[in-house]
Amino acid sequence: MVVDSACIARLVAEAREYAEGLVIRSIVQPRHDLVALELGRSGPWACLLIDWSPEFGRINLAPEMPDPGLRDQRFSGALRRQLRGARIERIEQINFDRLVEIEFSNCEQLGPQCRRTLVVELMGRHSNAVLLTEDERIIEAGKHVTVRVNRYRQTLPGLAYVPPPEFGRIPPWEADVETVAEKAASVLDQRLEKFLRSEFHGGSDLFINEVCARAGLDGQATLRELPEGWQEGVARQLRAIPAECAEVGRSWAAHGEQAA
Repeated sequence: MVVDSACIARLVAEAREYAEGLVIRSIVQPRHDLVALELGRSGPWACLLIDWSPEFGRINLAPEMPDPGLRDQRFSGALRRQLRGARIERIEQINFDRLVEIEFSNCEQLGPQCRRTLVVELMGRHSNAVLLTEDERIIEAGKHVTVRVNRYRQTLPGLAYVPPPEFGRIPPWEADVETVAEKAASVLDQRLEKFLRSEFHGGSDLFINEVCARAGLDGQATLRELPEGWQEGVARQLRAIPAECAEVGRSWAAHGEQAA
């Protein structure tokens, strides 16, 4: 199962509630696409796992540290040098996309003013984890990406970090009736599902089905076929669902005619 933006929002909310303000004790890299940050606190969660594998990319709290696994890895070595003893200042999902930033202070044990940011890109086969300086230059990455692989954005130590392209999409919480109507005006023959996927961040099947179900609309219908005033229901759900995802607690998802 690929973890979508809605799931990431909840995982980030849980990680933020527990781990912000904690110190990193140690770092291990069990696989080439997985690291674990041991948290300096006695409690139910021992570490923060960061997984940028194509199939299971996610960040989540875990009750036990995994076995060290791979040794003398380039990426984990850089993380240990920079982040051991550092404090987690911020864990944030960016624009309801599959992009997470974790900001640290006291990096290299040089005091609170020394900051680093770990950017976790959870985007299928393009997933990666990138450690940045304060001026957003790359210190190290879980996966090096050269110009032969991607001409738009190389991911190599020393280069300026270029975030993944947004393709003109906007965060769903910025949706209001006017925005939805304006974007829909030129694509009235487009199906509602495709419209939501192309115009707003977080457009997984799960998220789109949930928006359509709560708004009482058929995602297979074209925008021209939708009832008058459909923009208001869509805008309301585009704002409401991310807000619910960002709260720690029980979740509900509509599937077909039943709630799950």
